[in-house]
Amino acid sequence: MRHDRKTSVVVVVGPTGSGKTDLGILLAQRFHGAVIAADSRTVYRGMDIGTAKAIAHEEKNASLHARSSRGAASDEGPPTDVQSPQCPTAHARSSRGAASDERPPTAVRSSKRSTTDTPILVRGIPHYCIDIRNPDQPYSAAAFVHDAARCIRRIARQGRLPIVVGGTGLYVEALVGGLDLPDVPPNAALRAALAAQSVEALSAQYAALDPVGWSHIDQANPRRLIRAIEVSRATGRPYAELRKRRSMPFSFLQIGVDRSLPVLQRRIVSRAHAMLRQGLIAETEALAHQYGMIEPLRGMGYREVIAWLQQDAALRAPRRELGQCIARATYRYARKQLAWFRRDPTVRWVHSSPQAVRMVRLFLADRG
Repeated sequence: MRHDRKTSVVVVVGPTGSGKTDLGILLAQRFHGAVIAADSRTVYRGMDIGTAKAIAHEEKNASLHARSSRGAASDEGPPTDVQSPQCPTAHARSSRGAASDERPPTAVRSSKRSTTDTPILVRGIPHYCIDIRNPDQPYSAAAFVHDAARCIRRIARQGRLPIVVGGTGLYVEALVGGLDLPDVPPNAALRAALAAQSVEALSAQYAALDPVGWSHIDQANPRRLIRAIEVSRATGRPYAELRKRRSMPFSFLQIGVDRSLPVLQRRIVSRAHAMLRQGLIAETEALAHQYGMIEPLRGMGYREVIAWLQQDAALRAPRRELGQCIARATYRYARKQLAWFRRDPTVRWVHSSPQAVRMVRLFLADRG
């Protein structure tokens, strides 16, 4: 029975490669829903294959099956694990031709341009917060909360169930927990200077600015430390003090997609090699050529491809090894995502889609 007038919202979380996208679409089909992507990378246009964007999967399926029927190259088949030699490290370059000199890259395809008010249809289901920025435009957790709240209200007015799907923990926490984050724009010069420092130095610097926040932050994560320092310096106040909570007009059911680590690892390995077959290298080249070495290209998948492309063509490792490097980086990130979501006691973990369907049905029945 409904106890308040808050809008019911289902949230599907979990590590990358766990099957969140498919579960979100299935729930939307069963309960007349629409999806809001909570992903810090799928907001960017043209970053399709490397982010495993739902529309990229849909558009590439036919060509992938056609290539598979002809037989994939012998060095692209997925290995049984994610062990590989030491992966090369990408070096930032000032020129826009940072990726490769083998052939001129094509322009980045603007994948079904969208706005926060205009969804993209994936398997007949409206998807919001995908392709709403160009890769060189900043986007933050504060911007996501604003956009997601607006989309939730719009979806509810249409008589649909809002379903938030994603693995960016801060985005989900900010929305569900009502974090009122400061919308401080990125300072490129400061970030560059901080990025040259060690993690230990960044941690010490942030500790001096915000002792309370420092005790709670991931002190081994340079990106989180840099952002915290950036916000603290820009506002003149401790970052932790600015992260206030407010009451949200929504009632959330958080569902976590649970996979055993061996299964998750196999899925990640398979997906990494599939991305290469689908054209991840060409996508990376085009992005680097058009935008330069922007921040989104430092994320997993893209950074490994750029490092590979920056090597002498005659000395490059086989693509199979590149796939292994991407899989290793992705698996490490997935473990961090799991740790993030498992610390939240309100996430209810499921092992199958029928289990998730039953959970949503009970949630909506209780809400009236």
